[in-house]
Amino acid sequence: MKFVGRLLVADCRYHGQTSDEKDRWTDWAIYQTEAGKIIIFREHGSAWQGEGSSSEYAVRSALPDYDDEIFDYGETVPGGLLEEAAAALGEEKVEWIE
Repeated sequence: MKFVGRLLVADCRYHGQTSDEKDRWTDWAIYQTEAGKIIIFREHGSAWQGEGSSSEYAVRSALPDYDDEIFDYGETVPGGLLEEAAAALGEEKVEWIE
């Protein structure tokens, strides 16, 4: 996949079974294309023998909401990443009520 755009946010989340949990991870990245589309990229990785890694991406017209299932596994984008991506776009993802 090739596109012209900018990286809004990237992060790695660990969720393994060892004490430091760094034996399995998910890399996330959210981009905005030159045309204004949002690309959400996710790559699962593992340090365990026999477990491969997988990656996929989704193209959206706007940032998803917190509970939007982006991929087939029912997984949502971590809220902190959505908030950082919204800030990079000059938007607010969280509505503050006083």
